[in-house]
Amino acid sequence: MPTVILEHPRGRQVVEVDTPSALVDLCDEHALAVPMSCRAATCGTCCVNVIEGEELLEKPGERERDLLERLGAAGGRRFACAVHIKQGIGLVQLQISAFGPLSPPSRG
Repeated sequence: MPTVILEHPRGRQVVEVDTPSALVDLCDEHALAVPMSCRAATCGTCCVNVIEGEELLEKPGERERDLLERLGAAGGRRFACAVHIKQGIGLVQLQISAFGPLSPPSRG
């Protein structure tokens, strides 16, 4: 199974993944230092850069794709709350790249 490496301002964390997993569950189980807010791919807080191992991640679902587009966050960025790690052998290297919670749309 994959090894997940998370790089963040305080250092790096390494987790061996035994079965296909949601990254949000790994964050909970192993106290990974990814900031979370909505946990539903609507706020942008848990944005990570995929440095390596994109082929070991399920493709983004519709909600995640929509938020990536709204934030202009294409090119290797994903939301930890929506990422699912596939079965396989290799390395998934991520780096925290949070946008922070989104502001509600202004009403004009």
